[in-house]
Amino acid sequence: MKYAPPSTVLDQLVQLLSIALVTEIDVGKPLHEHVDDEALFQQLQKRIRRRFSLDDALDFTTHTIADLARHISTSGHVARSDPAFNELKKFRPVEGWRENEKFPLPPGMMGMWFLYAWSPRTTEYLLPNIVEILAPVSPDVMEKAWQYLVDRHAALRSVYNHDDGVPYFTVRKQHQLDFSWHDATKWESVDFDNRLKMEASRPFDLTKRPPIRICLFKRSDESNYLLIVGHHIVWDFASFVTILQELDAIYPALAKGEDIPNMAPADDLRDYVYWHKERMDLIGEKQWRHWSKELRDIKTMPDLPTDKQRPTSFPHRGASFRFGSKSLIVPQLKVMAQRHNCTLYAVLVTALMIALAKYCGTENPVLTSLMNGRTKRELQSVIGYLVNPVILSGKLNNKMTLSDAVEQISTSVKLAFANQDFPFQQVVENLSPERREERPPFQQTLFVLQLSEGFEQNSLASIVVGDAHNEINIGELPLKGVYYEDPHVQFDLTVAVTLIDGRVKGVLKYSQELFDEAFVNGFADDYLHILKLMADNPNSLIGSLHLSGCVNAEYSNAFNDIVMNLEHTFNEL
Repeated sequence: MKYAPPSTVLDQLVQLLSIALVTEIDVGKPLHEHVDDEALFQQLQKRIRRRFSLDDALDFTTHTIADLARHISTSGHVARSDPAFNELKKFRPVEGWRENEKFPLPPGMMGMWFLYAWSPRTTEYLLPNIVEILAPVSPDVMEKAWQYLVDRHAALRSVYNHDDGVPYFTVRKQHQLDFSWHDATKWESVDFDNRLKMEASRPFDLTKRPPIRICLFKRSDESNYLLIVGHHIVWDFASFVTILQELDAIYPALAKGEDIPNMAPADDLRDYVYWHKERMDLIGEKQWRHWSKELRDIKTMPDLPTDKQRPTSFPHRGASFRFGSKSLIVPQLKVMAQRHNCTLYAVLVTALMIALAKYCGTENPVLTSLMNGRTKRELQSVIGYLVNPVILSGKLNNKMTLSDAVEQISTSVKLAFANQDFPFQQVVENLSPERREERPPFQQTLFVLQLSEGFEQNSLASIVVGDAHNEINIGELPLKGVYYEDPHVQFDLTVAVTLIDGRVKGVLKYSQELFDEAFVNGFADDYLHILKLMADNPNSLIGSLHLSGCVNAEYSNAFNDIVMNLEHTFNEL
């Protein structure tokens, strides 16, 4: 184990505290004697624990700062190397922000702002999640729990505007949550469904109110529906996971009339803004060199086969198709990932790449995937749309085995992870690819892996994909997902996957303007077929794969040649 001298650790501690405190730091005193505000004290504890990987048992109220340094040193908790940390002089505690201060949007949220500004009344970037709660629910307690979450997280009480086209956000000190409760016990099913759809698709005015609302519908004592609607500018899967993890602790305490358990101060969006800027100043040029080299030869995207005319504008009318493996293939896929020293994510991506290569008739498949964006531990629970799209490309051929393909694709995935912070919008601007009105640049097929740490069997992800077969307890309430048919789609094809009970499950969202359900059904079956082969026979050759739904140009031409030969033979006879 590596140990750092106490003096070195003490210097790091003093440097960390000096960023947040304006008073002189006396290392012979405990931390709490330097801080009057309890919230700030909790926040500094949290940052020190994360910075040095300390457990929660260490008492900050009795140990002096020098004692902490000695404990950290003798325990072998050396701070991780992080060159950006030393530059974070603007990294201030929440209490240090001025009211109504304007903050620039991080890249992902900035992209969402421009999409919103282009069409403010559009509903395509709303993210409704619906769960059925299989127990009695107190509307008052539910409202108080969500109000606590809004008070806790800056992004949920922020409004989003611009100065001469430059977007920014301001954080309101207080915001009354948009919460409604409806007694729907006597409603007809059609009336209930219509009301759900209306609430799920009602647009937000980002310039006037924070973009989140909660609706609770009582259908019976044992059946209550909770509708959570957030605009994509503040809502991604990681945000959803963080919110429900906190709700899991908040709701039961309020329901029992108890105090809410002590929670560390929330990671703040304003901290993220400054961290990302400093990180790009340090490594942005290096990451740009990677993407310019990786994408310089990708001029056009290979098209999935379709019999339909591609519309001249986006977005398209969308539909969804749910799929899932029948057998337990995840354990074998994990073994394959370990064998190639890669992640399960890379294996799932490889299978999709192979399917795309077959369907598009290319050896160089390309797809888009979303990176979390929260690459710093101190920012893991920041609420906001912080994901960043990255382009993954492959170099496959029919003589490669499935195992060879995993080895090749996993290298592309590792490089993408290592360079994931560089904003996708800037990649597009710098490369200036051919612009086509009918689809966004570099993007046709999107892959998303949704996993939720901290909840059993990743059932929380099943809520997002609308799987009603798995129940999960949140706030001591049993609930399950409810499927909502989103009428919008931003890509030709989106493959959203989660892992439940050893099986691969997911949703395939597709453009109805391009594909019919039979095509999508076949594509999903072929994707699962490739994954099953990876689990059972990873030495299978790509060239030997027979995909039931694959109708690319190569196969179509071969079929046409056979028909023409038959017609010629018949005429001769």
